[in-house]
Amino acid sequence: MFSRLFLHVRGQWPLLLAAWAATGCIAALQFVIPRLTQYAIDHVIPKSDYNMLLPIAGGVMLTAVLLGVFGYTSSYAFAKVGQRTVLDIRTSLYRHLQSLDMAYFDRKRTGELMSRVTSDVNQLQQMVSAGTMGILTDAVTFIAIACFMLYQNVQLTAVLLALFPLMLLAARLYGGKLRSSYRNVQETVADMSGQLQDSLSQIRLVKTFAAEERENTRFAELGEANKEANLAATRFSALFGPAIDLLQYVGMAFVLAFGSWQAMRGNGEMTAGSMVAYLAYLRLLQNPVRRFSRLMSTMQQSAAAYDRIIETMNTSPQVADRDGARELHVGTGEVVFKEVTFGYGDPSKDSPLLCRFNLVLQPGKTTALVGSSGAGKSTLAHLLLRYYDVWDGAISVDGMDLREVTQASLRRRIGIVTQETMLRSGSVRENLLYGRPEASEDELLQAAKAACAHEFIEALPSGYDTEIGERGVRLSGGQKQRLSIARALLANPAIILLDEATASLDTESEALIQQALQTLLHGRTCLVIAHRLSTVRSADRIVVLEGGRLIESGNHEELLEHGGRYRSLYERQFPQGKQTEIPHET
Repeated sequence: MFSRLFLHVRGQWPLLLAAWAATGCIAALQFVIPRLTQYAIDHVIPKSDYNMLLPIAGGVMLTAVLLGVFGYTSSYAFAKVGQRTVLDIRTSLYRHLQSLDMAYFDRKRTGELMSRVTSDVNQLQQMVSAGTMGILTDAVTFIAIACFMLYQNVQLTAVLLALFPLMLLAARLYGGKLRSSYRNVQETVADMSGQLQDSLSQIRLVKTFAAEERENTRFAELGEANKEANLAATRFSALFGPAIDLLQYVGMAFVLAFGSWQAMRGNGEMTAGSMVAYLAYLRLLQNPVRRFSRLMSTMQQSAAAYDRIIETMNTSPQVADRDGARELHVGTGEVVFKEVTFGYGDPSKDSPLLCRFNLVLQPGKTTALVGSSGAGKSTLAHLLLRYYDVWDGAISVDGMDLREVTQASLRRRIGIVTQETMLRSGSVRENLLYGRPEASEDELLQAAKAACAHEFIEALPSGYDTEIGERGVRLSGGQKQRLSIARALLANPAIILLDEATASLDTESEALIQQALQTLLHGRTCLVIAHRLSTVRSADRIVVLEGGRLIESGNHEELLEHGGRYRSLYERQFPQGKQTEIPHET
């Protein structure tokens, strides 16, 4: 942990040098007050030298002021280094999370990942700001004072220093248990964050089913687990401090006994003043150890948080740009699925969902995918966006394998409109510009008008600057969908994916959406995924999937005449129209 933290602070040498210089000055000034005390007891008091009282008092005050100045300098410099380091760690962690593939997010709860970026990094911040730098300060102070005490009295100091390996052994024994305990604490915090995120993000579901008490009970159970984990960690931490204090008091008892014996002998080895000064040095020597014992708890908490952070940082994305990956430049927009085999599990253990699947999306044409739930329709969309990599085979755009191009360039060339609209908390304008922030105001307005969205946007309280709430909660389903289409139009993609884009809309909203889609799809290669056959009757080609296999292909009339699976789906949706056409929806 310390070596990794050092990598983050090594670029901040000016601040570190200033902090260490101030720390060295503090260590040197620590000797002044005990020496002045010794001089006052051994020389000023016996000689009744009143003239020295003010200089000694002034020396103590000046030393105190200098200690304050250097202490402030050291603390602020170390804190600044710590804050910069934590910012660097948090930014790196967030950037790494953004680079991970969809399979990772399928396995992890959002609340748990939020806990790692917030709670775990905040815990590490305490260690960086106060812990690591405090340990360095105390180490310098400890070494300086120990050397001086050896110079003053070798016998006493040698015995005292012999106790410190025992303290380190105690720290070693308790450290592992504390770390394990605090890792459990961090995991219970992550569980609570996950529960909180789930319940608040789905508050409408909770209210709809009057499940408030169940959610309260679940959160209380997780809170109880967190309490027990904290108490278990506190038990170990509470035992460690008294154990260290006991060893320190053993050392103090030895100094009092042996030092007093030396002073009473009167052979000059120890005087009353030097005895008092030596006890002051002993307290200075013990202060770093005492602070270290208190820091042990923080260190182990930070170590547990650090383990979880590094666990995430060491996760490599399964889908990543290859070395030398090129930008995708779409020409005609032909998409080819060639002998594609894929499943969501482990290729060595699980059966594939798609097996040797072949499909060609003709340039500038609309291809519709229909079939039962679980047939693999949305999976094809995910593979085209390269959320996942195929197990075998290849997917290409204009002859370029998707694995040979950068993910960013691929996704910039593909526009997607889904049943569950993907909107962010913010204004209408911010959501429209999300896919193309550099677009001009005229381009923005043209896209909104083409998507039949301009009129309702202008009617909003603040027009394009109206806040739409989390996930667009203040808009209707049709309005949100038209915003999604406008955003896709503004991005001007070469390929369009429509995944159940009109499945949850009423007839009036669907009519407006279909009108907007005609503008969006014009001249673009399009893949439409739908259960409602009324939305795909005008597609240039309709492909029927079952069990991950292509079983039928043709246009609407051809598939009806064929009398296969498509006709079965049609008759199930429109039982009154077995001998007629599927009704148009304008």
